[in-house]
Amino acid sequence: MKKIFIWFLIAMLLTTSTFAVRPESGAVIVDSLKYEPHPAESGSYIDIWIKMENYGGSEADDVTFILEPQFPFSLEPGDEAQKSIGSLDPGDEVVLQYKVRISEEAIEGNNELDFKFTSDGKAWVTHTFDILIRTQDTMLNTNEVRVNPEEVAPGDIVEVSLLLENLADSSIKDLRAELQLTQRDVLAASVSYTELPFTPVDSTNVLMEKRLSPGEQKLFTYQLRVDPDTEPKVYRIPIELSYSDEIGNTTYTEEGIIAIVVAKTPDIMVNLDSSEIYTKNAKGEVGIGIYNIGVSKIKFAVFEILESDAYEVLSTPKLYLGNVDSDDYETADFTLFVKEENPEIKFSLEYKDEYNGEHQDELSLTLKTYSKKEAQKYGFIKNSSSGIIFLIIVILGIGAWIYFKRIKGKKEKK
Repeated sequence: MKKIFIWFLIAMLLTTSTFAVRPESGAVIVDSLKYEPHPAESGSYIDIWIKMENYGGSEADDVTFILEPQFPFSLEPGDEAQKSIGSLDPGDEVVLQYKVRISEEAIEGNNELDFKFTSDGKAWVTHTFDILIRTQDTMLNTNEVRVNPEEVAPGDIVEVSLLLENLADSSIKDLRAELQLTQRDVLAASVSYTELPFTPVDSTNVLMEKRLSPGEQKLFTYQLRVDPDTEPKVYRIPIELSYSDEIGNTTYTEEGIIAIVVAKTPDIMVNLDSSEIYTKNAKGEVGIGIYNIGVSKIKFAVFEILESDAYEVLSTPKLYLGNVDSDDYETADFTLFVKEENPEIKFSLEYKDEYNGEHQDELSLTLKTYSKKEAQKYGFIKNSSSGIIFLIIVILGIGAWIYFKRIKGKKEKK
């Protein structure tokens, strides 16, 4: 037990000797060190205050202090690392101040700053303080954003992927990536919320990663179903990234936008709205209805009837329709001479979609024709025999009128 106490006393004396210069004379110690800001930031400056005190029983002479900054610390040119304090009476203290620059290449975490001091021309005492540094560089980089498919139809599923990389020289913690599917609108007297037309599938709209090491990448993937009644257009989804530095003292927040294009190829139908042609080798006007039965609008539409051996176009073959909204229609009239029975009428429709993408659709319909007998039966054309009978009746009527006129004239002469 006695040996243990002796060794403990020796250890205490050795520890004390690192802070003081010969306690039997003047005894100078570093009482405290303070620096601001805390934590320090790479590429900036810190102010350091060091308090020294003479706790010995006699005066300490020739007290000298030297700051020995090494990477990532440095003094500005002209600033003196050595400070001559002179004499310190017992119990006296002095506060030294330095302005220290921190390199932009500093590593995040605790970095050592050395200094030494002496008094009475005795041995130098060296001491080291830890300075907590936080790097200022952008820690998180969005390397890639993928939206698959590039255009998604209402009711379908779209996959959104974010490839994030830690570019800092230290780890980041508690990485959180949130797709903000509810938009908050602050009005003059109230706050309203708007739901974007996307619903997460097999996951939530918030994905997390506990730690990302320097240079490490992380792929976040979201599955979103588009509401079936969604209006085709570009939707901008805000995304918020938040994370902490390795020290855990600071939380960073970054915001961005992901664009999702909701679109559907227009669905066009043509229909024979009217016709004056019922048999082959006949001429007449046909009215064609162009119907937009999809959810997407078409713009700058040009409708053209194409040439064919089955018919001849006698009017202008190409017509400008303009815009055709969803669930709306336009009509086009053409004059044709039909050479064959039941000819297939062919059309071309050129237009732009809502994103100015160019389209050309080939469309067709069958113009039903009949035999003359069928056309007369259904009343599409007049019966030729009825015309002859009518003509005979007319002739007979005229002949009867002439006959009776002559007989009347003979009677009047008598």
